[in-house]
Formats: sequence, C-alpha cells, structure tokens
Amino acid sequence: MFAQSVSQTVIDCPVSGVGLISVPDPERTSAAHMALPIADTRPRCHENEMDAPNSKNELFENVRARWPEQFFILSDQSALPSILTEPSDWTVYKEIEKSVSEEGELLNLATWSFHQALNKLFRVSWEARSSVVRSNDVSFQLFDAQMLSNLSDSSWAIERAIYSRMPVSRSH
Repeated sequence: MFAQSVSQTVIDCPVSGVGLISVPDPERTSAAHMALPIADTRPRCHENEMDAPNSKNELFENVRARWPEQFFILSDQSALPSILTEPSDWTVYKEIEKSVSEEGELLNLATWSFHQALNKLFRVSWEARSSVVRSNDVSFQLFDAQMLSNLSDSSWAIERAIYSRMPVSRSH
C-alpha cells in the first residue's frame, strides 16, 4: 500500500467516523499531510473534513449562494438534448467547481448536485414555456435527492458517511 519509508499515522476522523491514514503529501513542499481512508485509498485530501458544514441545510445554502440569482432559458431548443441558458449553467458550474476545488469533496459533490437540480428545473420550466429559473427555485428536497443519488455510488463512502451524520438543520 505505502512504501515502508513513508511515515504514517492512523487517525479516526471525528466527522465521518472513518479511520484515516495521514501521510506526507507529495504534491506539497511543506510539511502538509493528506489523509487517506484506510479502506479507500483514493488520492484525495480530506484535510477540510473538520470544516464540514454543521447541517445539510447549511451545505445547501452555502452552495446556492454561489450561483447567479436567475437563469434565462433560451428559446427554440426542441431538438437539443439539454436546455441552453443565459448565463450558461455549464460555464457557471465550471467556475464554481474551480472555486471550491480546495474546499473538499463534499462541497464539490454538493455543487454538482445543485447543478443537476437546476437542470431538472430548466427542463420543467422550458416544457411549461417559462423563460426564467431562479436559484431560489431549487428546493432543499430536490438538492438532497440529488445528493443522495450521487452518494449512493461506492466511490463516495467517506462523503456519504459525513453527509448521513449531518442533521438536516443545525440545532440551536
């Protein structure tokens, strides 16, 4: 798994409850470490797990705030497989994806899930001959359904553990 000369520290993540191995990060010249799950050795950094939102609703609001207030559905799209918008939802998604890339995989997945939810609303709105979809039109329930669907893949075991332990709303 790892070279014998690599220093490893096994830790239990207090957020996900998953055992992690802390190893020096070869991509950095500093003494930074990355944490790899024991059962899942994807080369992803989970340093930001401690910064995970306190609730699913907080994650949802964090992601929704990154999107423009509204999208205009462009007309005459009957032959297209996806709905074209202004601004381009794909371009906006790619910009947001870049901006959250260092903030952890859960936020990356939440950004993708929000994009999927928006696309469902674009289709429904286009079929109803509506020309505007607002980011606020994405409900928490639609976002959560997309998150759960995406997290069902076995490659998201750590993020699924984190998300499943999050309350829907933060307790006061």
